[in-house]
Amino acid sequence: MKITNLIKGCFFLVALTLVPAIATATPKNFLVDDAPCAGRLIQTYFDTTRGDVPVLATPLFGAVFTGNQAVLKGFLYLPNQSNVANSPKNLPLIIFDHGSGKPVNDMCEMATYFTDQGYALFIPHRRGHGLSTGIYWTDFLDQACNRTAQDPFGVCGRVLSNTFLLTYLQDQTFEVAQAISYLSTLTNSSRQPIINSDKVAIMGHSFGGMVTLFNNNILTNHKLAIDIAGASESWDFFDEEDGTDTPDNSNSIRMLKEAVRGANKPIFFLEPKNDVSIRPTVIFSKVAGDHAERYQASIYAPVPNVSSTEDAHTRFVTDQEQIHKWGPAALEFMSRFGVK
Repeated sequence: MKITNLIKGCFFLVALTLVPAIATATPKNFLVDDAPCAGRLIQTYFDTTRGDVPVLATPLFGAVFTGNQAVLKGFLYLPNQSNVANSPKNLPLIIFDHGSGKPVNDMCEMATYFTDQGYALFIPHRRGHGLSTGIYWTDFLDQACNRTAQDPFGVCGRVLSNTFLLTYLQDQTFEVAQAISYLSTLTNSSRQPIINSDKVAIMGHSFGGMVTLFNNNILTNHKLAIDIAGASESWDFFDEEDGTDTPDNSNSIRMLKEAVRGANKPIFFLEPKNDVSIRPTVIFSKVAGDHAERYQASIYAPVPNVSSTEDAHTRFVTDQEQIHKWGPAALEFMSRFGVK
């Protein structure tokens, strides 16, 4: 069973009372965390004011975009720091789902590593993040559940609050679908498509790793998915929600497992040994194996010289030395399944 229906069912139990309050909220946006990498291009991949038409239905669109108006932007990196006009044609594409932070980092080291190998890499700023409009996830939960500092789960309670969070992340498959559709239309000065739409990989880290699991459960216009430490920082929080001693089996974890179980394309799970939790890679790879999915899983050596597991979690995808450790395996996985 696709997780789409499972999550939608949970959402619409309370949607009639919650969505109107959300829809009137004022979005907070236009945040970028650092100085730009050389060669970074900002692209508007969806804009209702220019008449863009959604390519994927999304139940939360009116709830997270005020007045059904959305402007979504992202960072595009091309080989040799090209711009669109002078870009090579038919590049393989990596869509990178960023993490939970409201500002969006530039991911210079990762962009350099993969563009040096001939890939285009695009970081779509999802709703409420970075340069995109829309309601940020904490604001969404505050309003959906009437959360306060004194009552962190509000009227929803812990389980339903987490269900709303995962519904929100699942709904962001809309952004990835729009990004792939938009990038497939870009042409260089010779009117050649710069992206080969038959060679698309979806990669994500942390919250973005969970988004990638949902993407891979819903979309079919990509070749593979790479989940880097998805749910690592959230695993224990999710695992404790049911108040029992049964590990790895709360409602939230079952929803994520369902996304893995219903994977449409091969998936690679990876993270460092000293990440916040390695249970996601262990559990998700077992689920994939039990259901005869095509998958690969790796636990890498601990990230050295870190101050915390959270620091290891971040540096695994931002530190040049770390990227050069797991990057070759990602390249081999993409090549094996036709994204090269």
